[in-house]
Amino acid sequence: MKYITSSNNHLIKQATKIKNSKRFREESKLALVSGLDTILELSSFTPPYAVFATEELKTQLNSIDSSYIHLCPKEIIGKITGLPSPDAICALFPIPRPELKGSK
Repeated sequence: MKYITSSNNHLIKQATKIKNSKRFREESKLALVSGLDTILELSSFTPPYAVFATEELKTQLNSIDSSYIHLCPKEIIGKITGLPSPDAICALFPIPRPELKGSK
C-alpha cells in the first residue's frame, strides 16, 4: 500500500489522461472504474493496474493485493474521475481483449 499526496504523481497524471483521452485509453489498454462494489467484483476476476482510495476505505480492500493500492485524498480521486462528488475509490483495470468468434 502506497500513499499519494500530490496530483503531480505520475500515476495520477496517467489515470487522468486515461479518463480524458479515448486514444490514450486504447493505447494503454486501461479503463477507469469507479465505485467500491464494482472494483471489488472486477478485482475478483482480474487484478487491477492501480487502485486509488481514501484512507477510510483501506480496511474494505483486503481482497485486493496491497501492492496495487494507492491511498490518497478524496480531492485527488475527484481530479482523476472528474466528478464533482466522487466516490472514495477509483481504479484502473485492463480492458479485456474481445474474443473472436470460433476461437477457443
